[in-house]
Amino acid sequence: MANPITNLLTGANTTLVKEPLLEVTVSWESAPAELDMSCFMTGGNGKVPSDDYFIFYNQPADPQQHVEYKATEAKAVVFSINLDKLLATEIDKCVFAATLDGPGTFKGVNGCKVTGHTSQADIVYEIQEAGDETSLVLMELYRHQGWWKLRAIGRGFNGGLQPLAEAHGVSVADEENEAVVEVEDTASSPAPAVAQAGREATAPVPTPAPANTPAHGTKPTSAFADQAALTSVFSFQSRSASIFALQPAATSLFDAQRSRISVFDAKSGGVVFN
Repeated sequence: MANPITNLLTGANTTLVKEPLLEVTVSWESAPAELDMSCFMTGGNGKVPSDDYFIFYNQPADPQQHVEYKATEAKAVVFSINLDKLLATEIDKCVFAATLDGPGTFKGVNGCKVTGHTSQADIVYEIQEAGDETSLVLMELYRHQGWWKLRAIGRGFNGGLQPLAEAHGVSVADEENEAVVEVEDTASSPAPAVAQAGREATAPVPTPAPANTPAHGTKPTSAFADQAALTSVFSFQSRSASIFALQPAATSLFDAQRSRISVFDAKSGGVVFN
């Protein structure tokens, strides 16, 4: 016998039956580009405790495996959630979202729906109000009076994956910024001091890396990188010695002349000490 179906409109919610397992399936019929599904496991502050709690195709489970990602078919993704075990953690909410990995917007996505499945009921939310966004929060699972509820969201994010992830506390590695960091690091290397007085010092000019070259010469396997490996451009400013900062250490040709005793006074015929 088929489960009874509860259809949700945008903003509506429903309480789940008290059983340990829930499956959240996101499916679609067609899209202008590949759809990437994700789940953000957030605390009471609305942020993930760490990037380990951002679940997607390249990180299919959290450290405790309370939420697991499974790509069951070409146009469907399933998140399996252990509700009992999740209740014993500090996770307050699981936010399910989709992002277009390519051109187009959600206005061009057809037949997208989210189904929350338990052994006793199915909760269905059909996406019908999407616009020009490239990322969309679909549904959220959240705590309510000692158990869990599902709410239909349908909220879009312009700008794609990065603003969506950052809104939920995920650290995003920007490849262009990483390339700038590498250039800044090269520029921070001090020029050699002048070997002897009288020789003009010339600071070496760093050769910048191309702006679209990823840091360390390799492209990350995903849009997300470990925050510990990402060094901000601004962090270099505190220790950077630019070519202009090196000027006080350099001895110019004119400074060298003033330190020498080779200038003779034409009138006295003696040596002038400068």
